[in-house]
Amino acid sequence: MDIASTFSELRRRWVVILIVTLAATAAATAVAVVRSPLYSARVTLYVSASPGNSPTTAYQGSLLSQQRVTSYTELVSNPRITSDVAEKVGDTSPDAIARALAATSETDSVLIELSATDPSPERAALIANTAAQSFSALVNDLEKPPGPNEPQAVSLRQVETALPPDQQSSVGRGTQILLGVLVGLALGVGTALVLSRIDRKVRGRSQLELVTGRPVLAVLPWSPEVADASPGSTDVASHWNEAIRQWRTNLQFMDVDGGRRVVALTSSVAGEGKTTSAAYLAWSMSLTGQRVLLVEADLRRPRLARLFGLHGDVGLTTLLVGRASFEDVVQRSGRPNLDLIASGQLPPNPSELLASQNMRDLLKHAGQRYDAVVVDTAPLLAVSDTAALAPACDGVVLICRQDSTTIDQVEESLDALSAVSVGAMGSTLTMAAMRDRAGYYADYTSGSQSNDTAEVGPLLSKKPTPRPR
Repeated sequence: MDIASTFSELRRRWVVILIVTLAATAAATAVAVVRSPLYSARVTLYVSASPGNSPTTAYQGSLLSQQRVTSYTELVSNPRITSDVAEKVGDTSPDAIARALAATSETDSVLIELSATDPSPERAALIANTAAQSFSALVNDLEKPPGPNEPQAVSLRQVETALPPDQQSSVGRGTQILLGVLVGLALGVGTALVLSRIDRKVRGRSQLELVTGRPVLAVLPWSPEVADASPGSTDVASHWNEAIRQWRTNLQFMDVDGGRRVVALTSSVAGEGKTTSAAYLAWSMSLTGQRVLLVEADLRRPRLARLFGLHGDVGLTTLLVGRASFEDVVQRSGRPNLDLIASGQLPPNPSELLASQNMRDLLKHAGQRYDAVVVDTAPLLAVSDTAALAPACDGVVLICRQDSTTIDQVEESLDALSAVSVGAMGSTLTMAAMRDRAGYYADYTSGSQSNDTAEVGPLLSKKPTPRPR
């Protein structure tokens, strides 16, 4: 994932980042409000050894003091010290004293810094001084010589008395809240990136192009009125019609030599907008003056005939079994230059019919009679119908639904086409969130109207042109 894709994923998942950041900020704020500020009082202890009567013994005593310091710092949490301090201070427990005390020392030093932390600065100083006394008493007791006349090798003395601190040692509330915001932001970004890694749904145009290795011919916006509106209806949003026109144009550029007249539209699974897209693409092509034939080759769940308000009882299956001629099954759609072959009665063996020589002859004949033939087929992963039909077409466009179709489904669909030696000429992303682009279109076209848009209104009232003979 490159930098641009990373920022794109973060923008798309801004809600996740916001929720995690707000949760961490709220938690930090609650802790900052509930938690009392802490104060640390410090006292310094000096570890000394018997100097001796010669420089050598003095040097050895200094080394002994340094060696003892490391061991002494570990004694600060000794129960003898914590119990004694708890008893003298009162209103606390040895465990609380152990948590409040800390002893540190620098390397090659004979000084020990003893600190005590408490919400009260006076109490912190009291604990530190009391602990220093108990600490010194414990060390002196441990280092007590075995004989009455022998000198003590090492002793511990308090250098200074701890004073109540005037500044808190804990982080301030403002800083705690700021840290909560920063930590929450980092967690939110991390969560968003993890979700983008494990998310297998197609989220955008660039991702679909990367998966298919072929261009995305169109990005069709989410437009709820399209599902119930017939092609040519004035209820359809302008940015939807503009996206269809761009799709039509891109297909024309891919067919510079005019060799791809029969184009099949398929999808991985049902519900990706395949049939609606096929109907609007064929209608948009017909607006340019091309003679267009729309073939309903989805023999499992046909919808095209109902979408145009036509009967589907006689159609493709009737022709394929030899009960009708080509002219008998072609219906005028009610739109200029656009004809339709409905599915006909649903057969028990659709795959065999679509793979038959009659189907190949039909598409070849239609490609000769019409400028463009758009074939609506069944989903690739649901049934084998499209794989059987695809070799008879000049090109296949894979329809994918944004935020629904998965990368695995797209890859399986491409494999299904490759198995019959057919490669997708491109793909189309449907039901995309394109509010921004709709706004751009509205800003650019305010006060003006394109030729295609001007034709939409009176389409239903025009007399259909005769179908080709």
